Amino acid sequence: MNFFELKDASLNGKTIVCAHRGSMGANVPCNTLEAFQIALNQGTDIIELDVTKSRDGELFVFHPYMDFAHLGKLIPMQLKSSKAIKKLKYRNFDFALTQYGIPTLDEAFELLKGRCVINIDKFWTCPKEITKKIYQHGIENSVIIKSNVNEKDLNAVAEIAPKLPYMPMVKSYSQGLEDYIINKGIKLVAEELIFEDSSSPLVSDENLKMLNDRGLLTWVNTIVYYYKRVISGGYTDDKAVVGNPHDIWGWCQQKGFNVIQTDWVGELKKYLNNN
Repeated sequence: MNFFELKDASLNGKTIVCAHRGSMGANVPCNTLEAFQIALNQGTDIIELDVTKSRDGELFVFHPYMDFAHLGKLIPMQLKSSKAIKKLKYRNFDFALTQYGIPTLDEAFELLKGRCVINIDKFWTCPKEITKKIYQHGIENSVIIKSNVNEKDLNAVAEIAPKLPYMPMVKSYSQGLEDYIINKGIKLVAEELIFEDSSSPLVSDENLKMLNDRGLLTWVNTIVYYYKRVISGGYTDDKAVVGNPHDIWGWCQQKGFNVIQTDWVGELKKYLNNN
């Protein structure tokens, strides 16, 4: 799937769904090829994944420093060899051992190539290596790389991956931010807006319209990574699936967000198809 075709469809009214680390649950862990396949089966447009580099330089799909939570291991993957990592198996939601291993980034790219857009989180941890893989697989128009808004990360994108679609994670309003990024030679295509409540200037009608008028997608992340850390103004997946999805995902639509990132792809797609 070509990102720019998806972007055009979104700017013309389509709400895009992004699966956070695939669609996981029960015995199927996140960031696995199986979780990605489930998300594809449920109709996701984008799949977000995390990248971790082994001690000897191989790239794996895994959230850094989540080794104990997902594997029951205390030593982080960054200190392990690729050979050792390939022997590891995920734990499921009951912390029982599963049959699912940790995919390489190559394996993930080959599974997803041509089937969805790939949102690459943790790009800033090894930008040269990730960029090389993107071009090796010929998916440079089917990815979105993202980072925090700071000089180090922006300069790395400008130097290493200026032609790749880029999205910053924006946590506070800063007039002129878009021009600042574009003037670095970066291909700015979207902004993930992280806000504490709906009164934030980041999600004002004026700001959202300005971004769309500039051809940039607006992205809201309704996942709950930690319930005390608010990233979408309290408009969360939890409230959507436990309560009324119209109050949450409907609000995101009404505000005009182009992309909704979720842990509940099937439920969100069902809501969008019915409304």
